[in-house]
Amino acid sequence: MPSYDCALSLEKVDCERGGSPVLKGVNFDAKSSDTVLLFGANGSGKSTFLSVVAGLTTPTSGVINWRIGEASGQGAIDPLGILFVGHRAPVKTALTALENLNFWFDLYHAPEDNRAKNGALETALERVGLLGRENDRVGSFSAGMKRRLDLARCLIAQRPFWLIDEPTAALDEAGKAIFCEILKEHACDGGCALVATHEALHVDARVVRLG
Repeated sequence: MPSYDCALSLEKVDCERGGSPVLKGVNFDAKSSDTVLLFGANGSGKSTFLSVVAGLTTPTSGVINWRIGEASGQGAIDPLGILFVGHRAPVKTALTALENLNFWFDLYHAPEDNRAKNGALETALERVGLLGRENDRVGSFSAGMKRRLDLARCLIAQRPFWLIDEPTAALDEAGKAIFCEILKEHACDGGCALVATHEALHVDARVVRLG
């Protein structure tokens, strides 16, 4: 049985940046097990779209509806239902890979989950190819390794909605394959992923073009 049951819809959503329209009249819907790839030229509104759904940017007009299990609402999705992965990896370079991931685990999980923390962190680091480098400071990592560490958050967050901006930037082919497998697993669990990208991904996904 899927772990998640969720749905999202946008109705006639407009958004401006600096007085200029970026999104205009956007209608959109997605549900459990959907993977949606957002394509468009630079400035077409992909990042703004994700930001609006996440509640980081307020739309000029329109309606956002969401549901997570029995809970539902209008406006930005409940933050407890979202994993937001921006185009810049939010890692602390002075900390080790394990210390970074430990911070995110504590942020995403209730204290009683700590019994399973060590196994979850080790599994996530192994999946993204960083096991063996867990005690290295992230300042020594390449851009691709930092992105892999950021993607490890996907494996520990346990959030139904994933909003991901340019996830394959700086990743090598092996890293892209890992990310696609993680996306497929999330869909199998009933999760919904919205991915802004310039690159075709080898996953079963719906394509939405902005701009």
